[in-house]
Amino acid sequence: MNDNSYKKSILKSALATLVIMVVAFAIFSVVMLLGFTRVSADFVYSLGMDRLASSLYAREYEKSGDLYYCYKSLCVKIKINDNYGIVKTYEKFVADENSADFIANIDSKNRQLNIGVLEMSAMLNEGNYLRNKYINSLVRIGETERAFGYAISDFSNYESYTFSDTGYYSLGIFVNNSTAGFYETPDGYTDSIINCLQDYFDRLYSQFNEHKDTEVKVEKAELIAISYRLMSVGNDINNVYTASETVNPNYTANQDKMLTANDVIKGLL
Repeated sequence: MNDNSYKKSILKSALATLVIMVVAFAIFSVVMLLGFTRVSADFVYSLGMDRLASSLYAREYEKSGDLYYCYKSLCVKIKINDNYGIVKTYEKFVADENSADFIANIDSKNRQLNIGVLEMSAMLNEGNYLRNKYINSLVRIGETERAFGYAISDFSNYESYTFSDTGYYSLGIFVNNSTAGFYETPDGYTDSIINCLQDYFDRLYSQFNEHKDTEVKVEKAELIAISYRLMSVGNDINNVYTASETVNPNYTANQDKMLTANDVIKGLL
């Protein structure tokens, strides 16, 4: 056998080996993806293949019914800003009868973490975090009216919100758009949204005042969370009045309350 024939023989053998390896890897990948979905999802996520990982987590949820994997899929959708995916996956998540308990369990575990109060304060209301991501995504895909409907429906329950359970609040998403809806009284409300916002602001400040001297770590975190909500609602009220070129009759009182709350939080940190 001359040198050229020998080289060709080696090349053919190498190519054949490569083809076998590629085929074997493809078969292995298909088996892993179809038969071991959760392992495959974690693996491809670790490689930065977020879209595929999210799809695999969703598939695992469909197979097992384990809500954790729907939640994981949703979190990845949020990470990559897949607005259509967020809407679809969130709606599937909340449709599960176990979603409320699942969220409550996350919040409960976060209250037991060995972390600072500032970090903990941002981890006390997973439901509100997910709800805001969902409503933001609805706006971004052009479903603003439906998003606003959800936001005002959620807020209609504000009188039941407590110091430890601040409920859903997503109206701030809409204050820089048309604010006409804030002066209306929707179904389920006894007053206009803007007046209910002011009532909610006053309730938040009362809750803040009631707990401002707490020495309990979790309550300190909740106090910080309440102060952030207070600031958000106060600024939203101001922005609604500003956008509609109307004077806010409570501007000075609200600013004083926000400054007082801010000073208290500075003392905690």
